[in-house]
Amino acid sequence: MAVLVTRPHPDDETTAASLRAKGFDVLRAPMLRFEPVAFHDDMNARYSAVIVTSANALRGIEPHLKGHRMLELPLFAVGEHTAAAARRAGFTHVVSANGDAANKIGTYMVAVLARQHNIPFYVAAPVSTVDLATATGEDIPIEQRDAKEVTHLRDVQLTPDDVAVHNFAFDVTPHELIEAIITDRGVARAPYTESLRSLVNARTATAP
Repeated sequence: MAVLVTRPHPDDETTAASLRAKGFDVLRAPMLRFEPVAFHDDMNARYSAVIVTSANALRGIEPHLKGHRMLELPLFAVGEHTAAAARRAGFTHVVSANGDAANKIGTYMVAVLARQHNIPFYVAAPVSTVDLATATGEDIPIEQRDAKEVTHLRDVQLTPDDVAVHNFAFDVTPHELIEAIITDRGVARAPYTESLRSLVNARTATAP
């Protein structure tokens, strides 16, 4: 039997080899090719957001993301699978099923201050960043940024060699501190387990 493999390159090679081992006649015609993106230190200043149309597209940048400030940029994902892959890669704009919100470090502090002074605190996030599979903010993995951001000033070390560093990329704001979550599909209010699910389901129903 002849099989046409259209998976992206270089994945097509692995798939083709597996099929040939099973006796298939394979023709490879990859529909796209992964090309790594060149990263620069000033990318946060040059760009305001990241748009990803598929989980595969993340593979072009994922090798460079560890500790990079691009992870602080808002990411707009096409499809829930893509959004989940972006969260695993470390992008910080994440909303869990119960409304706990992960964002840049310091967001939780601002939310606490807002509550103390009776100022409503709102979260703005696209529906693609709502993860119904993550029940609470406690289930969101928190990435550690490079310890040298704390221990060094440029190339000068400011701390002892064996000092322990926790340099979190983002924090989690509990849903009870959030007045509402403003999305591209409407405004979600408590109870968030119901309102967020309704918005996600509405997005799925209207997707092409």
